[in-house]
Amino acid sequence: MTNTLFGNKESYLKQFKVLTIGNLANGFAIFISALASFVLWSTLHRTSLPPDWNDLIDGLSYSPYERWQNPIDALPQTITIAHDIEQLAGITRMLRTYSVLGPIADLATQAADADIQLLAGAWTGVSPRHDEYELSVLIELALDHENITRLLVGNEVLLRKALPADTLQNHIEMVRSVTGKPVSTAEPWHVWLDHPALADAADFLAVHILPYWEGIPVDRAIPYIDRRLHELQETYPNKSILLAEVGWPSAGKRVG
Repeated sequence: MTNTLFGNKESYLKQFKVLTIGNLANGFAIFISALASFVLWSTLHRTSLPPDWNDLIDGLSYSPYERWQNPIDALPQTITIAHDIEQLAGITRMLRTYSVLGPIADLATQAADADIQLLAGAWTGVSPRHDEYELSVLIELALDHENITRLLVGNEVLLRKALPADTLQNHIEMVRSVTGKPVSTAEPWHVWLDHPALADAADFLAVHILPYWEGIPVDRAIPYIDRRLHELQETYPNKSILLAEVGWPSAGKRVG
């Protein structure tokens, strides 16, 4: 019998074998647990690709920025717009824009060549000087381009508490009086319900209904949109309603 610093050799080997098997078992259990956690995380955060759609889409909200650009620090580029219009031609009949900053005149011209109408927007509620510039350029574009068929003065201005309601209404009425084209502003459904005077001032209601951001489960999203739309139709039966933002993201963080 051979002795070691750890005692009897045979006893030591048995203990070592037991410890080794135990460590392997523990390691395997940790691996299985980690794998299960990864599978669960992947299931909850999987990317959902929309089904193919072969018909024309009535309209798309469009912001001419690359995904790595920050709209606060960068302006749209003509080459980006040209590339986007080339891809969008034959996909949609109308694009909705949010601001007149950058080469928006180029966008209007290229959209006309692609037989695309524009619902052109001005981003207001920043400062009096900024708002005046946005509105003046919007008016100029509307007068110069026939394919700009409707106009939006501001985006979620009341939701952001960026301007008083009466100021926004004055902007709408001023732009309409100069251009002679239908004018509205874009707000979530509940803002329109809370501001009947704004609805009266607008030629149509540009509405945002976004169940994802309201924490509505995806399997209840479409009924939720229908319910809110029906509520607006009942409240404002004489107003046409345009869904300016609606849909469900194909990827991103979970809400709700």
